Amino acid sequence: MILLLATLLISGLAISATKRPITVEILGYAIACGHALTAVALFLFSCAGILPGPGPLLALCVLGGIVCYTRKVQLSIVPPAAQVGRCSRGIATLGILVVLGAAAVLWYTAYVCGIRYWDALAIWCLKANVLAHEPVLTSGYFQDTTLSFSHLDYPLLVPFLLAALANTAGDASAFQFADLYVTQLFGTAAIVYGIVRSRAGIPLGTLAALTVVTLPTAQRWLPALTADSTFSFMLLAAASAFWQWQRSGEKRMLAIAMVCLAGVIFTKNEGMAVLLLLPGGTAVICGLRKQWSRLRPLAIGYGLTLLALTPWFIFRSDLPRTHENYASRISVTNLLDHSDRLPHVLVAFAREAATWTHWGLLPVLALVTLALNARRLRELELWWIPLFVASVLGVYIAVILVTPWELKHLLPNLSDRLLLHVAPLVVLWCGYYCASHPSPPELADESS
Repeated sequence: MILLLATLLISGLAISATKRPITVEILGYAIACGHALTAVALFLFSCAGILPGPGPLLALCVLGGIVCYTRKVQLSIVPPAAQVGRCSRGIATLGILVVLGAAAVLWYTAYVCGIRYWDALAIWCLKANVLAHEPVLTSGYFQDTTLSFSHLDYPLLVPFLLAALANTAGDASAFQFADLYVTQLFGTAAIVYGIVRSRAGIPLGTLAALTVVTLPTAQRWLPALTADSTFSFMLLAAASAFWQWQRSGEKRMLAIAMVCLAGVIFTKNEGMAVLLLLPGGTAVICGLRKQWSRLRPLAIGYGLTLLALTPWFIFRSDLPRTHENYASRISVTNLLDHSDRLPHVLVAFAREAATWTHWGLLPVLALVTLALNARRLRELELWWIPLFVASVLGVYIAVILVTPWELKHLLPNLSDRLLLHVAPLVVLWCGYYCASHPSPPELADESS
């Protein structure tokens, strides 16, 4: 696990760090970038016949270290409560202890319960077992339709990381696999805390981080060893990095956004919608602000992301799709034919969001934040995250409308996981904008 963690961090820092000391959110972005870079690299290694394990991880770790050295990256970390009063420092320390407690619960659950969900066993762990022993191009698994229950065309970020962990640690237990999800827990908390703290201070930053890691639904699915919590983490990193780039125009943030976007696409099929929504929504905001000079680096970054994922797209295009081929089902005619399902789907999502045992007071907090900012309709930066979340959920709803599955069986098993995908973004937005502080001067000028 130490080698995998070092690879994730060092390769991620090669993208996200600079000559300035590392802040908390940059550490979270480094973990996300490391997930994306390592998984895509392991896929390319596997295409060349090299199995995921200590060799490829060590090569990636060394390469990341060389990049950090040549860029003269500053590896010192700014303490979460640096240069603040004793009270704020105590709050930050309490937050760290709660996050460590959440990680301990995750480890304990994985140790006691093992791999207990069908999706984890039949999809993600099965793929990891295949990839740990067979190169991806020569494996017969991906064309074996008798194994179609495992969704042969699902993306491979989680399986490749689990395979590398198993081959490196020599142990494929749920307890070992939980180590990977603990890094995602810390990464999520770091991104939310760092961004919210930058505007609202340590108390609200700590509260937002604790909210996102202690959500009952997050605590349920993190130790489940599926890809939903990973997708939630990667989507938080990608969307918040795009949002940060819109506000600051910093090239480093655009690079982080594009790397994390690749990670989103390589984690779950739902990422294919994000492939269009994130860059497209960002381009629209740049156009509305008349920031035409930003469109060129955005297009270049998007092109490089697609180029990096081209081997995966080519490989995926030949895989059997026996259960889910929603791209062929979504059309205006098909959506209209199934529009009678829409009220049932909306009610199911509303009921799920209102279930306090799943989400606590997060829906109430979101409504309060909306009410506090209702008069700021012209501030594009403020409404970008809510509109993106609504767009993602809109795509999910459109897919559910045309799915052949019965809604009474599908929605109870799906709605909480789909809302989990966007929940960290909602917490981030609430924490950032529920404070009464005005936007920093440089951001106010950017939006004017």
